[in-house]
Amino acid sequence: MFDGRLPGASKRRVALGGRSAPVESREALLARTRAEREARQRSARENSAATTIQAAWRGRAGAAAAREAARGDWVGRYGGSGERIDR
Repeated sequence: MFDGRLPGASKRRVALGGRSAPVESREALLARTRAEREARQRSARENSAATTIQAAWRGRAGAAAAREAARGDWVGRYGGSGERIDR
C-alpha cells in the first residue's frame, strides 16, 4: 500500500516561519500610523470634493439641456419671437 513516500526520495525540510520583520520603535509606529491616517483622510476629502464638483457639473449640464429642449419646443410651436401665437 502507498504510504506517501517515494522510493529514493529523501525528506525535505521546509521552514514555514518566514522572515522576521524588523522591530519598529513605538515612536516610528505612531508616526507611520499618523501619516497613513492623514493620507486616508486627505484621499477621502479629495474624493468628496470630486463628487461634489461632478454633481454640480451634471446638475448644471442637465439644466442647460432641459432649457435648450424647452426653447426648441417653444420655437417649434410659436416661432423665435412668438409670431405664431394665436390670440
